[in-house]
Amino acid sequence: MAQSLRVGISLPPNHSDRAERYLGSQPLLPTWDLSVRKFTTDGRHADVDLIITSPRMLDPAGRGTVSVHAPVVLVVERASRDELSALIGTRIVRGLVLADDPPETLALGITAAASYGVWVAQAIWEHLEHGHMPELDAALKHLTAAELETFRLLARGMTNREIAEARHVQPSTVKYHVDNIRLKTGAANRRELLCHAYRFMTSDAS
Repeated sequence: MAQSLRVGISLPPNHSDRAERYLGSQPLLPTWDLSVRKFTTDGRHADVDLIITSPRMLDPAGRGTVSVHAPVVLVVERASRDELSALIGTRIVRGLVLADDPPETLALGITAAASYGVWVAQAIWEHLEHGHMPELDAALKHLTAAELETFRLLARGMTNREIAEARHVQPSTVKYHVDNIRLKTGAANRRELLCHAYRFMTSDAS
């Protein structure tokens, strides 16, 4: 039996109409039974499980112009590498889809977000990786089992304290592992490390 998934949409009219028509065809059956509704930014809580919107709804810290309380799939038109890195590095953003991609890519973002995963369009990864993202495959071979598990939990947007609770270890142990992962992957900071972790999570699931 399909699980109910309430999807809120807050997009410009041209993108909103396209998304609503596609999602109205129930592309995720038999796993998810979608109900689509408008999500407004007037400060009221929409009764939704997931939100599809554009980056302008989120500030650089990933907080919404309203109190966003559900995972977000962003439909991106144009953004710089720094802007994309900032979006990926927020806990609430679980999918990045290009506005001119086929509508089927929206289903990939929704499926990942609804399952507490991450999905980012291939073209966005290529843009992010150009010139400064290291080859992860080689770096990951040098991670210990504990570091690899920490890396996976980082990709779910968890804080060090949440990772410590999930792994039943001290926060200081998690910090030690995070620092080691950052050194081994060549990440300059935690935000770049999150980009690496999300990239690993999406490729690991494919």
